[in-house]
Amino acid sequence: MKKKYNDRYEVLSEFDCCGEHMMTVRFRGNVHVMTLEELKCWYGRMHPERWDRKAS
Repeated sequence: MKKKYNDRYEVLSEFDCCGEHMMTVRFRGNVHVMTLEELKCWYGRMHPERWDRKAS
């Protein structure tokens, strides 16, 4: 039986490493370490309905 996961995530910690702002994020039962920019990119891909993609 597969477990169903939602697309929610939880930021566990934030820290600086080599001049980069890093975050530890729990998503779908796994823990990931990523930069703030990577988290923004990932969040944008997971929630495309939140962005207005119409041409001006």
